[in-house]
Parts: sequence; C-alpha cells; structure tokens
Amino acid sequence: MKNLRLIVLGLSSILVAACGNQIEKTKTAIPVNPAKVQGLPKVEDFQAVANKFGASLSLPKFEDSPAEIESVTKSTLEASEVALKEMSTRSRAEMTFENSIRKMDDVLLDAGNLLARLDLIKETSTKADVRDAAASAEVELRQWFTGLDYREDLYQMTKDFQNLNPNLQEKRPDLNAESLKYFDDLARGYRRSGMGLEPEKRKEVESLRKQMDEIETQFQQNITEDKTTVEFTAEELTGVPEELFSLYKKNPANGKFIVSARSPSQAVPILENAKQEETRKRMITARYQVAMTTNAPLLEKAVANRDKIAKLLGYKTWADYRIEIKMAKNVETAEKLLVRVAQGLDPKMKKEVEEMLTLKRRDVGNAQTEFQIWDYYYYMNQLQKERYSVDPEALKVFFKSDNVLQGMFKVFGLAFQLKFTQVEAPFKWVDDLQLFLVQDSKTDEPLGLVYFDLFPREGKYNHFAQFGITSGKLLSNGVYQRPVVAVVCNFPPATENAPSLLSFDDVETMFHEFGHALHSVLTRAEYASYSGTSVQADFVEAPSQMLENWVSQKDVLDVFAVDYRDPSKKIDQSFLDKIRDSKLGVAGVYE
Repeated sequence: MKNLRLIVLGLSSILVAACGNQIEKTKTAIPVNPAKVQGLPKVEDFQAVANKFGASLSLPKFEDSPAEIESVTKSTLEASEVALKEMSTRSRAEMTFENSIRKMDDVLLDAGNLLARLDLIKETSTKADVRDAAASAEVELRQWFTGLDYREDLYQMTKDFQNLNPNLQEKRPDLNAESLKYFDDLARGYRRSGMGLEPEKRKEVESLRKQMDEIETQFQQNITEDKTTVEFTAEELTGVPEELFSLYKKNPANGKFIVSARSPSQAVPILENAKQEETRKRMITARYQVAMTTNAPLLEKAVANRDKIAKLLGYKTWADYRIEIKMAKNVETAEKLLVRVAQGLDPKMKKEVEEMLTLKRRDVGNAQTEFQIWDYYYYMNQLQKERYSVDPEALKVFFKSDNVLQGMFKVFGLAFQLKFTQVEAPFKWVDDLQLFLVQDSKTDEPLGLVYFDLFPREGKYNHFAQFGITSGKLLSNGVYQRPVVAVVCNFPPATENAPSLLSFDDVETMFHEFGHALHSVLTRAEYASYSGTSVQADFVEAPSQMLENWVSQKDVLDVFAVDYRDPSKKIDQSFLDKIRDSKLGVAGVYE
C-alpha cells in the first residue's frame, strides 16, 4: 500500500495546479480584515437565503454560568429520556426504520450538541467556575451516553427490528448507504459494548467505561488548568528574540521572566532559541511535567481499566479492541507497519542526530557531550540556519496572522468555490473572537459557521484543534441543520513592537485546523453520527494533511505571504526550495 502522505501530497499538487490560474489573479493586496469593519451582518440576516436551500442556520446559546450549565444539562437529559422511552416502547407492529432506528440519531442530537458545546466551554471560557461546571456536566453527559449502550429497552428494540427485517436492504431498497451503515454500526456497537455478555460482566464493563469517562475528562482539564511556570533571567534567555520578552510576565520580586510551561507560544521559542543548555533543560522538563502529579495516577488507572475492559470483552489487549474497526484490523498488521516505517526512517534519523550532535559538540567545546531531548528543538533550528540558510524567526515577518487568515480564505475559496463573510458573534467568550459564515460562492447557499479563537490565555486549551459545536444533520422535518464549529489555536499574540506573526509551521497548522473546519461545514451527511469529521478514524486527518501541504506551493504563498513592513517583498522560489529542503533535512527526527 502506498504511503498515505505521498498520496496526500500528490492530491495537493493536483488541486493547487488545477486552480493555479485563479490563484495567480489573487496576487494583489490582501483584502481589509472584516474584523475592522463596523456594523457586521448578523447570522439571522442569512436565514432567508438558507430557507431557499431547505436549511437552518443558527447559533446555539452558550451557557455562561454554572447555574445555566446545570439547568440545560438537566432539561436536555430529561427531554431525551422521554423521547427514548416513547421510541423504545412503541408497538412492534408500528415499528419502522424511521421511528426506531433513524429516530435514535434524531433523539440524541440535542444531547450530542450540548456535549460538544460544553467541551468547548470547558476549554475556552475565561471563567474558572464555568470551566469547572462544564467539566462536571461533560462527565455526566458522557456517562449518560455510555449508559445508553447498556439500556435493555433500546437493545431489545434494535434486536426486534433486526429480527423483523433480516434482509433490510432487500426489504427497503429506498434506504441509502448511509442509513444502512447506521443500522449496521448500531448493531455492531452493542456487540462491542458487551451486551452479549452475562449480566454481571456486562455491568462491570459499563462501570469501567463510566470511570473512563470521568478519568479522560479530568485528565484533560488538569492540563488546561495547570499553572506550572519557570522563571529565567535575561541572561538565561540569551538567544531568544528580545521582541518575544513582552509575552512574559515579570516577577517584581526578582525581575525574572515568568514563562508558562503549558503555553506553546511562550515555551517553544525558548526551546528553539535559548543558547544555554540548562535553560532548555529546565524548560522542557517543566513542559513535560505539566499536570504530572495529578495525571500520573489517572494514567495508571486508565491503563488498568482499559486492559480490564478489553479482556472482559474477549480481546487480548486494549489495542486489539480499538484496532478491530480500523483499516489494519489487528495489532499484528499495525505493528508490521510501524516497524517498517521505523526501519525506513532509522538511518536518516541517526544521520540527522549525528549532524546536530556535531553542532552541539562544537558549541560546548566538548567532544564527549551527548545529544539530549532538550537539544532537539534548538539544534534542529541551528541546522536549518547553518546548512540551509533558513532562519525560522526571520520568516515570521511574511506571516502576519491577519494576512494568513484572509489569504487562507482566498485560497480555499477558489479551490472549493466558497466565500467567507465575517458576521457578528452575539456571544463572545473572549474579546478577540471572530465568527465567519461559509457560503457557496456560486449559489450563496449558507454552509456553516466557524469561530476563530486564535491566541493563548490562562485557562484555555493549550494546543490546536477544531471543536464541533452543532452537528450538520437532516432533521426529521426535512430541514438541514448547517454545522457550527470553532477553530481553537494558541498562536503567538501581538507584542509591543509587532503584530501577531506566525512561523511557517504555524501557517501549516492554521491550514490544517481550518481543513477540519471545512470538512465539518461542507458536510451533507444525513446523520449527525457521520457529520463532518465524524468519519472513520483512519481518514479523519487526510483532508487536513492535504490542505496543510498547500502552504509549500508558491502560488498559494504569494496570495498572503508578504513582509508586513514592506508588502512588495515576497518569498521567492529559491528560498521556498530552501524551506522545503530544511524540513526534509530533519524529517527523520521530526517524523
């Protein structure tokens, strides 16, 4: 089987080439950022257009207090229980695919959307008590969803329907492939949950899974809420660009700079640029120990629980259980792939480490020194500078975050015939939040809404991700609910002397995460269970991996990559070739 990354790169090149002439026409000034325009249109202004396409375009209400979260969780679960009881107790003589099987996806929509929304609130709210309340409610909802897998009434309803319709496809040729898959997945889900086990074992599996719901939620919250910091003097930060110092708070008692261990925009520049090895060591040690005290026991418990679940369900290991429904199908196949990839990369990785070790021994004047994990970022950076004449810091002037965002809209707009309009966000969980409507540029059909929360802050999710908010779905009344999602990132914010500037890797990340957002808002799935990125895990990253590779195309970069101080300056092809070579030059270690 060909390497997926090569396939992705090939598709990327084909698509960029296909719209190359159109991209060429966009190499003019970047449009004015709509965020600066007053009187933004409202989402409801576009509902009339949505009506023409049989669609609903709406934003949910975001809960902003513990009381609101508690209330909406209670009411949503109560309403869902009533609907499930009505569905499961319906006379079997009246049972149809629509009022039993498909109805399951309908009934679970509100609870699923609430769970997604609370997960976002837990990771983005500026209020600690709201984050805590969202985390508690998320556990309650996740455990409720887990409990559905063990509901005898729902299980029996599904079995009865299956017995009454042993050849569903023949009996209902009007059902599309998505509907048939939903029924098959529902039946498979009960099997994998352990509904075929004797009651005592089944109850144990359910209990262990509910424990995992709590463990997994708490594990992530501990990372989000972690406040680990490291203090450095200016001398200890030698090599770190001085313009970044304004990102760090100062300890008034000793004048040292306070660096958040969990913040990539604060910690990574130190790992990449600090000349003193001890500085890098302290930084990466703190970063790798974020929430360690609280999460180590949770991790041990999670590993033990997963092993118990797997064995109770008849699998040798948790890996065997998880991989059964993926392309590899079994652990042996996956291990063979991993070994083959590792063996292929090993010679290149060793060569790269040796090159970086040579640089380190030269710098420290000690031929016996060894390469350590805290040296990786720094000497990868130095190798790029010395061997390939690529300075990642110097490149940032070409990637002002506003320009990247607007340029990305242009590129994706041309490739997928879309247009993006900034609209008013009725509720903002942070002041610099932006909301954009995505439409078909040919028909004006509204396709979905995307929030952008781009910069770090205390108590916020510390990585980069797309969060679902409202799933796309064909509702029971025939109206299609268009999706709402959020792109949550931690890009370097503006400093005292410069706007927010991204690295080349940051730009790839922007394209990658927005790729997930587009995957979500362009959905036509009838079932929320398959909406957007709710696809097979083997495939979910493929669209974004393709789109992030567009950043390496000069035609794409020319749309937005201009020196913010002098827009006439762009990245020429020869320098772009050096960037590519520098990335390939450390691919063995990086991959």
